[in-house]
This record gives sequence, C-alpha cells and structure tokens, in this order.
Amino acid sequence: MFQKLFNDNPELPNKFSVAMGEQIRIARQENNMSQEQLAKAIYKRRASLSEIENGKMEPSASTLLLLSYALNKPVSYFFPRNQGIVALNEEDLTTEEQELIFLTRRLISSSDEEEVHKLIAQVRVLAVLAENKVDEEMQKLIDKELDK
Repeated sequence: MFQKLFNDNPELPNKFSVAMGEQIRIARQENNMSQEQLAKAIYKRRASLSEIENGKMEPSASTLLLLSYALNKPVSYFFPRNQGIVALNEEDLTTEEQELIFLTRRLISSSDEEEVHKLIAQVRVLAVLAENKVDEEMQKLIDKELDK
C-alpha cells in the first residue's frame, strides 16, 4: 500500500504530498484566502506554503492543526480521500452496508454534485457523532452545516 502512496518514490513531491497540497489549496481558495494570508495564519513563509501546496514539502503535525483551525476543516480533510480505500467484496458487507451503498448510488445518479457533497458531509458528521468525538470547533461546523 505504501508503494501506491509514494509511486515507488519516497522523495518529494510524490503522489501523497501532491494530493495533500491540492486539498490545502482547495480549502484556502474556498476560504477566499491568499497564500500570504494563510501563511501568516499558520506562522509560515508564503514560499513554504507554496511548497506545501505543490507537494514539495509536507506539513508537520502542528502545521496541520494550524491549517485545520485557519481553514475551518477537520485535520482529516487534508489527507487524500482515495489513499486508504480498500476494495471489499460484496460478501464482506452487512445487509445494512449493502443497502447504504445501493441507496447512495441511486442518489448520486439522480443528484447534482452539490447534493452529493452535502450527503458526504452529513455522513461524516454522523460518523463523528457516533464516535463521540465532538469538540467545540466540530460542533460549530455541525451547526453551520445544519443551518444550510
């Protein structure tokens, strides 16, 4: 699996660092922030943020926390979505999991992209709530999503 993440290349940039940088750039743009503004908020030089966004440098754990706070995203947002997905056989799924996948596919085929993103956000919130890991910042995000 790690070979897939790094394209047989542990040097930077690699597939993982580029995908993480893209997530950071997308979140920055969604928040209408310049690189200069975000760099200041996370105590980095603009050039360092540019290197992170281009996958040439990986952010430290503390930088990820600062990014999370500055961009109003959970830390997990910055990790590429498709990097840890494991293919499952249908027989490995419970009846409820199969139904959820079936209904999700129906919704995706008949909805626009915005509705699909809302569904994914709602499922993520439910997963967090189920894990009882709701802190004050996460509660604000939940309230914001519910107000839409």
